Amino acid sequence: MGVDKRKSPRRRQRFRTTLLATVNRLYLETASVVDISDGGIRIRRTHGGQLPPTLTAFDLTEKTFRFAKIAWARGRDAGLSFKGAAHRVSEDQIAAMLDQERVWLAESPATPVAVERRLSPRKRTRFRPAILLTVDRRPLEEVLIFDISDGGARLRRMSRQKLPPLVLMYDVTQQTARRVRIVWNRTVEIGVSFDSAPVSHTMAGSRLLSEPAPPLF
Repeated sequence: MGVDKRKSPRRRQRFRTTLLATVNRLYLETASVVDISDGGIRIRRTHGGQLPPTLTAFDLTEKTFRFAKIAWARGRDAGLSFKGAAHRVSEDQIAAMLDQERVWLAESPATPVAVERRLSPRKRTRFRPAILLTVDRRPLEEVLIFDISDGGARLRRMSRQKLPPLVLMYDVTQQTARRVRIVWNRTVEIGVSFDSAPVSHTMAGSRLLSEPAPPLF
């Protein structure tokens, strides 16, 4: 068990993603932010490879980057201590990092490249939050919508649990729910096709997971 040495309070985070890169901005991996303080962050990694002792952390929510040092590592979690102030990052710089990530995923031998079968154009969403549930509305996991089209979406996962072929996807930003079918599955991403039209649902995501309600479909 790691000892928490932060001097400022930790703030729990949901749906927050960081891109990790070398100090020269070469992409390393994508991680989710578990909690954050003024002095550092705790991240949950999707890969188990070794990280350099000092790196760059791009915060896609705040559109900033900071240099950070690995303070501790335990399983899939790691603690980063910030080195210096946050710097603003442009949309073009974020796009360049995401392009590096796509190249890394396409070249990864552990995950076969999925075949693109969408008939309508994809729209990049900048990691829009969503929640996956079973068709009887039991929570499965939180995901991020990487891009979306009229017929489906590509989702970024932070979990490796096995998913059923048909699930509900609740779009936190749009406050809509719909049935989706998993059409391909890679280590950190899945592709889904829409199996129903979106249904407006103004209930907050946490209540959607916990409170009984009439069927959505």
